[in-house]
Order: sequence, then C-alpha cells, then structure tokens
Amino acid sequence: MFGSKKNKETKWVDSIAIVIAIVAFILLIGLIIYAILEKNKKEKGVSLQQQQKLWLDQIQARIKELEPQKELLLRTEKRYFFWARLTIGCLLFLVNCLYLYFDNWVNFNLGNQLNINGAIVLVYSFAAFILYGSPTRLVNAIKKNASQFFLRKHMHILYELQYLKEQEKELIAYLNQHERK
Repeated sequence: MFGSKKNKETKWVDSIAIVIAIVAFILLIGLIIYAILEKNKKEKGVSLQQQQKLWLDQIQARIKELEPQKELLLRTEKRYFFWARLTIGCLLFLVNCLYLYFDNWVNFNLGNQLNINGAIVLVYSFAAFILYGSPTRLVNAIKKNASQFFLRKHMHILYELQYLKEQEKELIAYLNQHERK
C-alpha cells in the first residue's frame, strides 16, 4: 500500500508536469503567433505615402553614390580632350619646325610659313566641308563620337543615373500632390 501511494503521487506529479509542459507549449505558440501578427500590423500600417517617401530616400541615396562617378567620368573625358588638343597643337608646331628646317632656317620668310599653315587649314576645311558640310559640324561629330567611345564602358552608370533622376522627379511630384490634399 505504501508503494502504491508513492506511485500515485509520482503519477500525479508526472501529470502536472505534462499539463504544465502543454500549457507552456501553447503559450509559446500563442506568443509566436502574436509576434507575427504584430509584425504584419506594422508592415500593413505603413501607408503608401510613407512607402513612397522611403523609396524616394533610397533613390536619393543611390543618386548621391552615382553623381561622383559621373563627375569623375566627365573630368577624365575633359582631360583626354585636353591632351588630344595639345597633341594636335604640338603636331602643327612640329610641321612648322620641319618646314623651316628643310627650307633653310636662315632664309626665314613669314609668307612661306603662312602658306604652309594656310595649306593645312585648307585641307582641313575641304575635308570638313565634303564630309559634314562645315568645319564646326566635323568638330562636333568627332567630339560626340569620341565621347561615346570613351563612355561606352560606363553607360550603365549614366543610364541608371538618368533613370533615377526621372523616378525622383515623379516621386516628388506624387508626394507634393498628396501633401496638398
């Protein structure tokens, strides 16, 4: 009898432990479900206007990242154009020096020197007129093609920046319109 009483007490303690474990498990599941519901409420609680503002902030941050890259590209392009102009100027100077060297430097005649420079300009103007209609159009076409050639590897930066700026304008217009209401 004594053993059966103890056996009944351990069964009772075991039953209480099982009930407590089940209640704790149910509470844990309830807390998890409550946390998920609260998270969904917070996510659903964000209005469309707030989402648009968050998106605008992200776009503006990306624009701030891309602007220095674009400026670096443009500075590098200007540097290349400067060196190209300097090279062309040095070549013209070299042509003049070679002409003077072969035409006997001692018998320097400014008229002959101007004739060689005039011939260079004449050939350039003739080629520009035949190809593009005017020397200005030739220079602009060469500059445009050189820019495209230089920037071809970095076009994704420029296109993304242009797209983001358009999106920024649209979002600002949208937000301004809804703030007035």
